[in-house]
Amino acid sequence: MKESLKGYILSAFMVLLFALTGCSEERETIKHDFTYTGEGELWSAVYEVNGTQVFYKEDGVLKHDSEKATKFQLIYKGSLEDLTSIKKLEYDYLSNIGSGRGWSKEFNPPPTDNIFTEIDKVKGGALESKDSIIRVTVKWDGNTEEFTLENNEVK
Repeated sequence: MKESLKGYILSAFMVLLFALTGCSEERETIKHDFTYTGEGELWSAVYEVNGTQVFYKEDGVLKHDSEKATKFQLIYKGSLEDLTSIKKLEYDYLSNIGSGRGWSKEFNPPPTDNIFTEIDKVKGGALESKDSIIRVTVKWDGNTEEFTLENNEVK
């Protein structure tokens, strides 16, 4: 009987220990799933962000991990025939948190579509917020157009 009481006490202690350990490693996850849109005179763009931030304590120190998948689409608003003479297209975007990307494409033969898509995955760093403003710059054959993208939910 004494042995079974020791077993119960040991089991209860182990359950309590696991419960306390689980509480001390609490994690908070924040989703950042936003779509930003905007347009200029000749170009428009859509920028989708699907990101996650995880905050947790490790050895009493608050830590942070983040990752995001992004899709950036630049769309020429005119006809595809207008792009037959284009030789080089450069475009970039920059958010107010400092993240962004840039691309440069040279064409020979001319483009076969008026939508240019870039997909990316990033680990670490800051993530766009709901009210971020994304600045887009498009350059092609000596021309430049700039415009901003805003979150559809905020407009």
